[in-house]
Amino acid sequence: MSFWFPWRDHRPPFVYPVATPLRAVVFEPLFRKSVRAAFVDPAAPDAAAQVRRFGPAVLAGRLSTLLELAPRLETPPTHGIVVFTAEGGRCLSEVGRDALWDAYQAPAFEQVITAEGALAAWECEAHDGLHLAPGAVATRCAVEDALCACGKAGRRAIDPRIAPSFNPGTALPSLLVPTRIESEARPIAT
Repeated sequence: MSFWFPWRDHRPPFVYPVATPLRAVVFEPLFRKSVRAAFVDPAAPDAAAQVRRFGPAVLAGRLSTLLELAPRLETPPTHGIVVFTAEGGRCLSEVGRDALWDAYQAPAFEQVITAEGALAAWECEAHDGLHLAPGAVATRCAVEDALCACGKAGRRAIDPRIAPSFNPGTALPSLLVPTRIESEARPIAT
């Protein structure tokens, strides 16, 4: 028998796209705080100071948030940027990647997340499509089921333009995912 405790944090953990978990500052309140992942409110007047104190190797947030914060941050992340794409939204474009590179001089990795923060698809260090979470279905883009250059076997959505949607009736769904997914990507340890 299990009990629900209202004081426990039921948000999903932030998942980094490569095997080595690094310290990350996340600009979305969807993920639970851990030793390696901290939420910083991007609208806070001291957001840049909070980022500096935490000393992240990775910054994670929506494209617009990351670009707005770039001028306020003195030190760029050492390992990369994770860009969250919401279900049904546009995937990260080359123009967006270039803007992030100009702002941070760090590679960008895309993660498709649901409104609850569940990971539906993610981009690895090979930057060759989005790895699909188990049970995810891709439409309106090619799906490859082969070994990726990163060494991980599995299904990938190749060149998707529209992020996942739970509603199959939406105009341009690209990926349809179940409400509960389990990712083989390793969450950052808490």
